[in-house]
Amino acid sequence: MNWNKAFDIVLKEFEITGKSISELTGISRQTISRFRNGHSPMTTDNLDTILKVLPIEGQQRFFALILGDVIPTNQIPPIEEQISKLSKDSRKKLVLTIIDSLMEESAQLSQTA
Repeated sequence: MNWNKAFDIVLKEFEITGKSISELTGISRQTISRFRNGHSPMTTDNLDTILKVLPIEGQQRFFALILGDVIPTNQIPPIEEQISKLSKDSRKKLVLTIIDSLMEESAQLSQTA
């Protein structure tokens, strides 16, 4: 499945609007709409930014669609179960990624305050 179709499906399944994605990311609604409708590609930086604001289940569904899996949303294992199956090194990387993300978010919040 192509990226824009997968993105559109995820937004519909999770009842997320292009407007809310735009507000959360700072990416214009027009850019999101054009990508979602297949009228223009999305830069990797913008796609990365958009995926980061989706719920983890939405991110999983997006990649499942891209990779060809047909996993119904209600059958995606809980995040705790998925994490418990990771290797020690993968869990360490995950924790470091979460910490980095939280620190970045905190820095952004302090800049706007």
